[in-house]
Amino acid sequence: MSRVPAVVGELGMSTGSVGTVMMGMAIGAFISFPIAGRLIDTIGSGRTTVAFGLLFFGALPLLGIMPAAWALMLGLVIFGIGNGGLDLAMNAQGIEIEVRAGRSTTLALRWLV
Repeated sequence: MSRVPAVVGELGMSTGSVGTVMMGMAIGAFISFPIAGRLIDTIGSGRTTVAFGLLFFGALPLLGIMPAAWALMLGLVIFGIGNGGLDLAMNAQGIEIEVRAGRSTTLALRWLV
C-alpha cells in the first residue's frame, strides 16, 4: 500500500482509473472462491493453503513493476486470486484442526469457556 502513490504517479493514472484498477483484487478473490473450494475437496486444505500462498506471495513483488494500468489490473487479479484462495483455505484448515482437536483453538474463546 505504501507504493500505491508512486505506482499511480509512474503510470500517470487518474483517480477514477486507480479505483477501477484496484477492483482487480476483488475480481480475483471472487474467481478464487470456487477454485479453492474444489481444491480443498480434492487435495485438502493444507495443500490448498500452500498453493494459494505461493501464488499470493509470488504475485506481490510483480505489482510494483507493472508497465501499464492494464498490466497492473491483471497483476491485481492474480494477487486477488491468491489472497482469496489463501483466506478460504486457511479458514478450512483452521476448522479441520479444531475438529481433530475436539475443541475450539481460538485464544479469545478459551477465556470465555
